[in-house]
Amino acid sequence: MNTWRNLPMMEVCNWLMRLAYVNILWILFTLLGAVVAGFSPATAAAFSVCRRWIRSQEEFPVFAVFWKEYRQTFISSQTYGWISFLLIFVLYLDFIYFSSKSSAVFFIFSALSILLFIMIAMAIIYIFPVFTHYRLSFFQYWKYAFSIAMVHPLQTLFTILGTMTITVILIKLPSLMPFFGISAITAWLTWRTQRIVMKIDENDEVTA
Repeated sequence: MNTWRNLPMMEVCNWLMRLAYVNILWILFTLLGAVVAGFSPATAAAFSVCRRWIRSQEEFPVFAVFWKEYRQTFISSQTYGWISFLLIFVLYLDFIYFSSKSSAVFFIFSALSILLFIMIAMAIIYIFPVFTHYRLSFFQYWKYAFSIAMVHPLQTLFTILGTMTITVILIKLPSLMPFFGISAITAWLTWRTQRIVMKIDENDEVTA
């Protein structure tokens, strides 16, 4: 009986160790790419490792998988990372500009900026999970990400709320950042996305 009682705690400890390891790898490989060039491939590699953990019970060489994904997606992942950042940044600037004006026209533009921000944010949370799950063309990745967000709005909202909750916890407890700063969010997004894409693969809800 004691063995069975200890199993959940052992599983939790196992996942904490996994996430801490991936987070450390993410930090090291982000620095390896001088941060600017290393952020996106390191993030793609972290999503790839978490995906394998969630989809399979079999053990695998984490470092080897991380390094392989990092090398293979070093160029291609840059596009999605930088486009995501630029889209959010431009919409943020638009909102700041439009909200600073008092006319009705600028109020409408400000509201549209918020709406676009929400829609793009919904798609961006899926871009790296989709990138590591499928092998598609540039526009197909964005099509899948937007389609998932639009077809599953409630699940997407729940995913965003979970991501925000994890972010708040990490901000409140900054000592956790070196161990779970990226990996906790990556694991959450991967777990949520895998639930959706598995249904899509089974039911063919979204077509390329």
